[in-house]
Amino acid sequence: MSCFLLWGVWLVMLAITFSLTTTINAYYTAALTPAVAAILGAAAAAMWSAERPGAGARIGLAVLTAGTAGYAAWLVASAPAAPAWLLAAVIAAGAAATVIVLGSLAVRKASLLAAALAAGLIAACLAPAVASAVLVLRHEGAFDTPFEPAAERQAVDALFQRTIAQARLAIPPLEAARRGAPYLLATQTAALASVFIYVSGQEALPIGGFTGTIPAPTLAQLQADIRAGKFHVVLATTITDPRLRWIATHCLTVGLPGARLHNYYCGPRMAG
Repeated sequence: MSCFLLWGVWLVMLAITFSLTTTINAYYTAALTPAVAAILGAAAAAMWSAERPGAGARIGLAVLTAGTAGYAAWLVASAPAAPAWLLAAVIAAGAAATVIVLGSLAVRKASLLAAALAAGLIAACLAPAVASAVLVLRHEGAFDTPFEPAAERQAVDALFQRTIAQARLAIPPLEAARRGAPYLLATQTAALASVFIYVSGQEALPIGGFTGTIPAPTLAQLQADIRAGKFHVVLATTITDPRLRWIATHCLTVGLPGARLHNYYCGPRMAG
């Protein structure tokens, strides 16, 4: 029981968090995987270890199997780039597993129960297993979506490549303006900082976390970092944030090749 309580709370808390958040990337849902896998594994073990699982447990397994397979079929049907055979395979596996589980209600044999559990797991895991295999075969990663249309995937890749190319153009002037500072630059959002870290291998200070709205670092911390010379250049997407408004007021506006952003030089002598 403690196992189901632990992983159940994990699953519910993350499901609520993902449902309420306003910004989410598909790969965040990977955090649901340990809880789902543990609950499924524990449930299968509990079913098998019981001498005679009751009718209620078997009916529950049938409902869970049919529901999971149905949801998987709906997802696959809405993905135009999914393999043509996968939808039929998911439906067939789900139907077969449901029939076998219901059959175990009438024939109480260990072999049929084992077949029911195996069929249920296959029906539940078929679609995600194929999706994972497709990502691996295509050498894709966390930012890629399984069964994504080629045009959408190419558009996303082109955006990343264009952003990286622009960042490379900005590296030489950033290095010149760095003047021994620990950070190559500071950027509004960690997403923007990550591009420069990837291109240069140098440290960059993110302002506001991934979305740029997180209250860290504070304005006082930024002011202290600027006085200490920890960074000299700031790139911002907007200046509506109070921290960026202060930087826009007290630092020198500059231009960087390939960077279509608000660019500021905050050397110790220029910051107020």
